[in-house]
Amino acid sequence: MNCLLTKLGLAVLLTQVLASSLLIGQTSTSDSDLIRKLLIRLEALEARLKSVEGQQSSSTSTPAGPVKAETPIPQPAPEVAPPAAPAVEEPDMHHGGGFLNGPHLAIKGFGDVQFQRIPTTDPSFAPLPSTNSFRMGTLDLFITSKISGKASVLAELAIESASDNAVGIDIERLLLQYRQNPYLNFDVGRYHAALGFYNANYHHGSWFQTTVDRPILFRWEDGGGPLPMHNVGLSVSGKIAGSGALGLGYVAEIGNGRDYSNTGVQVVHDFTPGKAIDVAFQAQPDFLPGWRMGIGVYHDSPLSPAGGKFDQLLFTSHLVYQRGRDEFISEGVWMRNRANGVGTSLPGFYAQYSRRVSHIRPYTRLQYINAGTGDPVSNATLGNWGHYRGLTTGVRYDLLEFSAFKIEWEAYKAGGAGLASRIAAQIAFTF
Repeated sequence: MNCLLTKLGLAVLLTQVLASSLLIGQTSTSDSDLIRKLLIRLEALEARLKSVEGQQSSSTSTPAGPVKAETPIPQPAPEVAPPAAPAVEEPDMHHGGGFLNGPHLAIKGFGDVQFQRIPTTDPSFAPLPSTNSFRMGTLDLFITSKISGKASVLAELAIESASDNAVGIDIERLLLQYRQNPYLNFDVGRYHAALGFYNANYHHGSWFQTTVDRPILFRWEDGGGPLPMHNVGLSVSGKIAGSGALGLGYVAEIGNGRDYSNTGVQVVHDFTPGKAIDVAFQAQPDFLPGWRMGIGVYHDSPLSPAGGKFDQLLFTSHLVYQRGRDEFISEGVWMRNRANGVGTSLPGFYAQYSRRVSHIRPYTRLQYINAGTGDPVSNATLGNWGHYRGLTTGVRYDLLEFSAFKIEWEAYKAGGAGLASRIAAQIAFTF
């Protein structure tokens, strides 16, 4: 530090000398004494500078004592650039190269196990003897996949056991769905026909429904049900624009219809040239929260068990309330069947009410069917149950979040037989 100050002082003095030298030509000879004094002072400063530099040199070579090391200041680690992502080739979707980057499946499962005493008059089990039996229910796999912003695929596979202990797999639904907007949606494939409320809202997973069994009118085709519950074709649905607080919606469908000659769904070949057509309308008014109501009409010319076609016209209606703890479902069906100039009818309805109390939901259901004598649909599907009056009461207990135990007792009269009863229990679950 002293060396530095000395050098600065020397520089200042040199500046003064130079300035004085420049002024020599302009000053008188009397100033020569001043210049001489300045030169003498400069020589003294140079000698002092050499002395200081010599002292610093000796102190550096032999330090007088230990020197305390300075604590290094931590510096942040230098940023390392991330490695460049490898180039990804555009997948060849045509040849299956985009498999790993393609759509992904979402699978939901439903199942149930039952214990029932089956009466011999039940059309879904006759003519087996009446016994107490554990019964494997339906293993239902609900599969969905989003394939674009507006298109998706829905599939429902049911692994079911029959009354002869055989197990089979059914494709209950397989749909390519396109959602253009809330007012126009398309479904093509195998679907549940828009017949009333139950068929559109309670599918093959029994965990959703309050009761053990479906209403008789809305049983599946292979379980003795009289209605065309499934169809293969095109379904168009959506909200009705401008309906406002009425909350109106529509469904219009065209498909192969049902073949009553073998009680099956025509999934590959339609044995009649005409097509089944149905239209339904429903309302969910904003000013009646929890209430839903709707009407529908269905027409087809299916094959009858006796051979030949018959004309089928079907009307449905429903009134439903589901809000909070309460559930009320009621539906009416009127079917008119005309064959060889002779018309018969199959009217029926059911009403069901339940109220949840904590994890328990008691319920009761009233059912009525009164098919006309010789009705081709009733004879092919319901048998003696074409004339049916029954009252069911039971309890559903939610064991866990995704499993429930149900037990119900039913008293009924079918055909000309007297009063009969049955009891059924079920554990239903989803996974």
